Amino acid sequence: MAKFLNFTSRYKFSLLLLIFVVTLLLSLYHSFYFKIDPSVDADAYDGYAWSIASGGAYPIGAIGRPGPGYEYFLAFIYYLFGHSHPAVWIIQAILLGLSAIIVFFIAKLLFQESWHPAIGLFAAVFVGFSPDFIVLSSMLMTETLSVFFIAVFLLLFFKNYRNPRWYWILLSAPFLAAGILTRGSALFLIFPAILFFIFEKKWREGLAFLLLFLIFMAPWTIRNYTVYGKFRPFNASPGLLWSGNYPGANGELNPKMPYPPGVSNETMTQDEFDDALFVAGVSEIKNHPFTFLKLTVLRASIYFSAARPSAFWPYQERRPYFRPFIALASAAHVFLIFALGLLGAVTALKEALGAEFKKRIYYFLAFFAMMPASVVWLVVETRYRFPAYIFFSLLAGYGIFWLITSQNRQKLKYLALAVFPVLLNTFFDILRNWSRVLEKLS
Repeated sequence: MAKFLNFTSRYKFSLLLLIFVVTLLLSLYHSFYFKIDPSVDADAYDGYAWSIASGGAYPIGAIGRPGPGYEYFLAFIYYLFGHSHPAVWIIQAILLGLSAIIVFFIAKLLFQESWHPAIGLFAAVFVGFSPDFIVLSSMLMTETLSVFFIAVFLLLFFKNYRNPRWYWILLSAPFLAAGILTRGSALFLIFPAILFFIFEKKWREGLAFLLLFLIFMAPWTIRNYTVYGKFRPFNASPGLLWSGNYPGANGELNPKMPYPPGVSNETMTQDEFDDALFVAGVSEIKNHPFTFLKLTVLRASIYFSAARPSAFWPYQERRPYFRPFIALASAAHVFLIFALGLLGAVTALKEALGAEFKKRIYYFLAFFAMMPASVVWLVVETRYRFPAYIFFSLLAGYGIFWLITSQNRQKLKYLALAVFPVLLNTFFDILRNWSRVLEKLS
């Protein structure tokens, strides 16, 4: 083990470059092998982006989908390279590789008192070699860009934590805004950031951060108010409140869900339709608060279940032999980062090297908690939890490093205690949704 640690320490940057290159190659191979045609959400993003790149305005009906960050990202690529999906695949592969590198440096800032390059390298591997991330980088979907923006924000935030400088704060605000404009659930990350400025009594830095954040959010908010006459800081789908809580809901997105009486997507604009679903969702929750709490618990179970592989995309039907492989790889990866991540969180706090280290971990966990908190009260789909994989991977990197280096005689007990709740929740999810499991397997 000492030889392995010495090797990773001596060749850390070469190994990091290797992780980047392998990530890039895996993503590109998957993209160019399958050549996935855009469908459903991806088809919508593609159409919006090409309209923008061709000189058109952002479509009014697009308010119901995440954006506008990803649509303008695609539009910029199309403006430079034409309506080229391969150009998107290449750039998204690069972003995924960069996300793995960024995670390495976040780990160095986060675990500095017990830092070893192996921690960051493990975390980078968990991100770069993630089957889910590789699959999504081959599609026209928001997750690759969203994960990149969130990773950069975390890097700049903890860089400022370690070495306070105005420019780190000022740089972090636009990346958080970009993440929110790409995927609105990232908005929740602002709450731990605000608490940090309050608890650390960094009033001027906090005000500067918020001011710059609002400046970057203002143009799109003003545009939406002008178009819709409503406060819409980013594209939103308030109707998801009904989608996850309608009578008979199970917490997942159901394309065949019933609409409330008098509500129809054929006679209403997208904005009116979403608002009507939101009002109906609020009413349903008020009338059945305990059902809402039950569904929220069940959604949290889905969120943290390893039996939710990202492996049932339409393009895989062309090569059905591939689906079991990617399903198994996805589930195994998720199980590893969930279990090792839990181990990393527990051991980091239990064996914290000083109060400052523990406080930094608490701030990190506060950011982490915002990922499930942003969706478990609405609906949960597998890809909705992808941004949380950054956090899981960082903690898993520390967890596996602790496991191979710790002299604690009870480390296997700690591992078992970390594995048990993940297994228990996964089995609970499987038993509760057995018909859905059979449907996927068939």
